[in-house]
Amino acid sequence: MNRILSVALCIVIVLGVATCQRESAPLPPRAFRVTDRSQLFGGGPRALGEVGDFMLQNDQIRVVIQDAGFSRGFGVYGGSIIDADLRRVDEQGRGESNRLGGNDIFAEMFPSFFFQAVACDKVVVLSDGTKPYDERYGQRSVHYDAGVAVVRASGGGGEFLTLLKLFDSLFLSYLLPTASQSEAGTSELVRLALLLGLPFADFAAELQKLENQNARYEVDYVLRPGARRVEIRSRIINKTRFPLRIPSSVLANPTFQQQIGGVDLSSVRVPIGMVMLYGRMNNVWLPGTGFDLRHPLDRSFGRGLPLPAFNGVVTEFIASAASRMQDRVSYGLVAAQSETNFVKQNEAAYRSQGKYKDTFTPIDNTSLLVPFTAISFIGVFSDSVQTTISPGNFVEMMQYFIIGGGDVASIVDDMIELRGQPFGRYQGQLRAQQGGEPSAQGQLLIYQDLDVTAAQFAKEDDYLDSGLRLCQTATEKRLCRPYSQDHPDDAGNLFGKLPPGRYAYRVQSPSRPLGPFVRFTVLEGQATLLDPQLPPPSYIQALVVDEVGRPLPAKVSVVAQYGQALTDAQRRSGGVFDLQAGEDYRFTDMLPDAKPGQRAVIEAVAYTGADGHVTIPVRPGDYTVYFSRGFEYDLTSAQVSVSLGGSASASGQLTRVVNTEGWISMDGHVHSEHSIDSRMNMVSRLESAAGEGVEVVISTDHNFVSDWRPQLDLLGLRPWLSTFVGIEFTTLESGHFNSYPLEYQVGPVTHGSFEWFGRPPAELFAGLRTLSDRSTGASQNIIVCNHPRDATQGYFNQYGRSSITGQPVSQGTSKRLAGVSGPAFYDARGQSQLSYDCDALEILNGKLGHEIRSVRVPTDWPDACYKPLPTGFDPKTQLDPCSVRGKILRPQSITDALVPGTILVDKTASADPGSSGLDNLEAVFPGAVDDWFHMLNQGHRHTVLAASDSHGDVGEEPGAPRTYLYFGEDAPTQVTAKKLVDAIKVRHAATLSHGPFLTFSVSVPSAQGIPSAQVPIGAEIQAPDGKVTVHYRLAAPPWVSVGRIHVYVNGRLTQRILVDPHRNLADTAPAPGGPLRGTLDLVLPQDGWIVLDAVGDRPMFPVVTGTEEPFLLVSDAIGALAGPLGISATTDIGAVVVGNPQPYALTNPIWVKIGRNGTFRPAGVVPWKDLNVPSQDPGIGVLRSRNHE
Repeated sequence: MNRILSVALCIVIVLGVATCQRESAPLPPRAFRVTDRSQLFGGGPRALGEVGDFMLQNDQIRVVIQDAGFSRGFGVYGGSIIDADLRRVDEQGRGESNRLGGNDIFAEMFPSFFFQAVACDKVVVLSDGTKPYDERYGQRSVHYDAGVAVVRASGGGGEFLTLLKLFDSLFLSYLLPTASQSEAGTSELVRLALLLGLPFADFAAELQKLENQNARYEVDYVLRPGARRVEIRSRIINKTRFPLRIPSSVLANPTFQQQIGGVDLSSVRVPIGMVMLYGRMNNVWLPGTGFDLRHPLDRSFGRGLPLPAFNGVVTEFIASAASRMQDRVSYGLVAAQSETNFVKQNEAAYRSQGKYKDTFTPIDNTSLLVPFTAISFIGVFSDSVQTTISPGNFVEMMQYFIIGGGDVASIVDDMIELRGQPFGRYQGQLRAQQGGEPSAQGQLLIYQDLDVTAAQFAKEDDYLDSGLRLCQTATEKRLCRPYSQDHPDDAGNLFGKLPPGRYAYRVQSPSRPLGPFVRFTVLEGQATLLDPQLPPPSYIQALVVDEVGRPLPAKVSVVAQYGQALTDAQRRSGGVFDLQAGEDYRFTDMLPDAKPGQRAVIEAVAYTGADGHVTIPVRPGDYTVYFSRGFEYDLTSAQVSVSLGGSASASGQLTRVVNTEGWISMDGHVHSEHSIDSRMNMVSRLESAAGEGVEVVISTDHNFVSDWRPQLDLLGLRPWLSTFVGIEFTTLESGHFNSYPLEYQVGPVTHGSFEWFGRPPAELFAGLRTLSDRSTGASQNIIVCNHPRDATQGYFNQYGRSSITGQPVSQGTSKRLAGVSGPAFYDARGQSQLSYDCDALEILNGKLGHEIRSVRVPTDWPDACYKPLPTGFDPKTQLDPCSVRGKILRPQSITDALVPGTILVDKTASADPGSSGLDNLEAVFPGAVDDWFHMLNQGHRHTVLAASDSHGDVGEEPGAPRTYLYFGEDAPTQVTAKKLVDAIKVRHAATLSHGPFLTFSVSVPSAQGIPSAQVPIGAEIQAPDGKVTVHYRLAAPPWVSVGRIHVYVNGRLTQRILVDPHRNLADTAPAPGGPLRGTLDLVLPQDGWIVLDAVGDRPMFPVVTGTEEPFLLVSDAIGALAGPLGISATTDIGAVVVGNPQPYALTNPIWVKIGRNGTFRPAGVVPWKDLNVPSQDPGIGVLRSRNHE
């Protein structure tokens, strides 16, 4: 733990008690506007401060608050904290490369009032610390003493997630201006009824005009002398001449409650708090959950707490530990004492949640509730509002943002000081078990030793799901609760404060055995000596070479077997790994056990560099070491045993077995540490791409333009890999859009990103076009609509585009209450702003197999699954008849009878007034390929692409899937920006691969029966009488199995070609194996297009891992809050995402023009009745079936 940074400290140990004392009085705090970049942080991957922002600093910390406008981070508005760090030895940054100028790894934070943030229009230095400040608000006032620095951000209200704008207007009482309600007698209920009764276009237009005219928000960032925390005071000010009731009385109105299903909202208090964007450079820690917030939060969503409580995780504080120990900075959030604390107001509900009475989670007036986490957002509620604000007055909440020394313990130290709690100290030195040398290579995990035993729970999973761990004594099975975490300093020293009580600690270090619990006691005013010991490291030394013995960039996967049947909770709570303790997730093969209680699990993954070598830390054990290099190489393995503190060597030789002559593989969507949700540095990022056999990789960080070219040269990877500059333009409204190749702009802090909020897609696309790097000779940059059916900001999902009709879906009452709004979505007339002006669609994205084709009903379910649920069925108290071994197969939102092979359809939404027919019909899990087929039939010619969207390595392999582009050459060094743009934008010369490599061409018979020249993928051919011949070729490495090829004409599945799943499809395979080649004669009755895909059903483990748990999505976050209010915003995505990805390949089209003259005439959208039949089921992205259990 680093406590010694900007001022000299001395540690005096007297009678075992460590004390720290400054050599001189603390420097006074300062607040000022940044006028030169030398005043900003000089380093840190998340440092985004800019000239014009505001700096708060004292002798301990430095914090940057963004100026008014849009956010350069991942939020929406300015006025937020964007950079934060301890005061370093040399705070003067000398340009971006000087890390001594600061090391910010924090993303952003801002106050939230339910789902509304401050649309900041003004930031000022309220007090520079030289004199006191006073301001009057009606009957209340705000006062700051001299010597306190204050920056104030203020503005109106604005949604940071637009999905709940209408609900926000009711919770925060701005559906009507207060004056209209008081003077004109118009009620909010009447206004709401009018809105919901309008045709949707008129509703959308009216909703755009809706803004909070009744209140103004203020946020004061306060820094006091010698403090390592910023005091944040956030206010809602009634700016009208009339009383302002929050929440609106509409929520208690019986008529409104009937509209949302009879939910009683009369007791609802508006939760307010903070949105924290820690980013993956931080490991987030909560008392009670440790480093594993995801699973406790997921469990809370299913508990169904009664209003006015909301589902979520209750805790005392939220903190982080730096994911890289050398960063030596961490961040915490603590609530001030408040009589309106949200958790305390609902203590009875939180005490009784779950299967037992929770007596061990502290609840008081400083408690926090974490109701959601998604895409790096963590929502934190501290206060609540249920009051009437008189004119000119305000309600206020207060939190503290603490900056620590890289661990949780430094946050706890400051929190104890802040609250004036009694405390004792612990101190010790982390030493190696063998030899006793001091070490800084581990972390100390500190648990509260509870008066709770395992006997109080029915089974082990119950206390594991509660975040408790067994730290038993010789006489009883005592349970412990995670509380704090400590990183040693460079000499291995550990010391910190704790409230008096009983504790236990254990030592954790990556790839070493997790240490045993050691119990200790902390007494007030005394120090307790600890003797933590670190087990020795174990390693595997690996070497990979090609078929002639040359070193090769490759992947090395270390696979073990675990030898007993474990539940999911047992597996992730120490049975195989312990997420709570900060151990990495370890992926299994998810296959039925080959032997009783045996399952394969990936212990570690590493990538060799240009020299073919890599050293892999592992825990002691017996392993199979696999060597791979993507989809063009074979898979080899070696067996090793590694002892504690020992090492083993393994080598593998890889052969290229799939011929892709003329084609270059590209992953056009990967992330590095400049993305908020990635911690991959450039070296690891490039080595992982090369190791997976990717030949072109694009830098696509979120709203940040990165240039990896200099690093690629330093790594010596040029013979295998090329890279181009790009961006993933990431909005919280329209969706996500990649663009490349771009100019890398040296000046701006984001190197080219720009504001997205409230701007329609066409405007965003035009802005991206201006970033094109004209020096490359390319005519334009490429714009890609990413993962358009992703549940998190999928472009087509956001704009309500139906995968069934190709048109916007009508919006009924329930969807209007939790639907998108604003100028990014609708123009002034309420018409959709959906634009098709991008060049390509990314329809294969990572492991999102359920987003490829609209999900259909499996054919192997038990009969009960196809029958409608019984009338009055209650999933909370009754077992769904569609279940196998206790696991529900069918999404619980589906209650109708089902037909095998048909598309799951959402029929629950209320129809838009005046609409009928298919206008309100949509697939429950719509597929991007279905969208693309409709678009082709409507005349759009977008190239489709595949990309990994990798943010890491294990479980997020780059190149899985990938796009092959035809250049007519094989060297990555020959790919230029101009050629890249031409292949995608002009020639559509792309085929997509998640394992198999599939190509085809088309010829037309001549009058003499001699075929014409074959035209390639992306081309157009004339067929006078509609007769064409399809020539196809399917190849794959031996470890990839393919079972069928499908041929589509104008979106209809017209031919199935069965493939022996045992066939070795490699070019090097002996007969009768080898690539599958064939021809197929077709007759097209009208102008059309032909697309082929190939599908397999066997996993590609360990080269490609599966998805073992559902994702936590934005819709889950909204559902956690809106669900109790009667608004459904979630779907059982676990029914489709869990499992191994299927081997899959998909080509771009070849267009066929019938006749000799005229232009191509698209066929039009295929009727729904022709598609929703079992014969059109391609068997891709199926729901969970019995075979997956």
